Amino acid sequence: MATLPLIPALGTEGGSPIPANRILLLEAIAESGSISQAAKAAGLSYRGAWNALDDLNGLSETPLVSTNIGGKGGGGAYLTPAGRHLISVYRAMEQLQRSLLRDIAALPDAASSLQTLRKLMLKTSARNQLYGTVSHIAPGHSNDQITLTLPGDLTLLATITRESTELLELKPGSAVAALVKASWVRLTAGHNPSAVSGDNALHGHISPLLRESGQAEVAVLLTNGLSLVAQVDKAEAWPLHQPVTAHIAAGNIILGVGY
Repeated sequence: MATLPLIPALGTEGGSPIPANRILLLEAIAESGSISQAAKAAGLSYRGAWNALDDLNGLSETPLVSTNIGGKGGGGAYLTPAGRHLISVYRAMEQLQRSLLRDIAALPDAASSLQTLRKLMLKTSARNQLYGTVSHIAPGHSNDQITLTLPGDLTLLATITRESTELLELKPGSAVAALVKASWVRLTAGHNPSAVSGDNALHGHISPLLRESGQAEVAVLLTNGLSLVAQVDKAEAWPLHQPVTAHIAAGNIILGVGY
């Protein structure tokens, strides 16, 4: 029998799973037939709603929503049978998982273990995965700057589109995974500030790294005890324990939720 994965973002307290706003968007479309009205009901901008619909239809084997561009109120839409079935399955899974997590919550240290298991569920090609919480969101014209607080009170800045902020339902206190490819981490010797305003400069020292075949990589042990891996030129020499700064452009950080 096939095993269904847990909905990753459902907490032990039974909070709303991710992507709750996309499910709300589908339900609102079924009720109103209007994308603009459905966007308001789901807490999305009109553009964010269209991006969400594109994603939903792209992720499904068959379209979930059929749209008519230019209808009254910004375009009409209706759910396909696949879209209605998805909502039914999602809500059934939600009820089952709430019941399951109530039982798990009775176990000692259940919350900590569930959090670890959710992180293990996250599979990505990014070499670095940093986990933290959103401490501030600075809205811009088209992009938002997200400030994350990492363990040890380290700060990480990420720049993402306004639509991404909406679709991820980010707000202060949100748990977020920051994904960074090793090739996006640039090292300089010593502890230096960022040369570009709004980018990241994380201090640490060169740490031992289990080297794999292929590209040259260097591990950096940060001041909070977490590690980063940077891809470097094979000709570069980075002595063990040398103080370094890992520079990461805010626009090169990918944010993920739902773990």
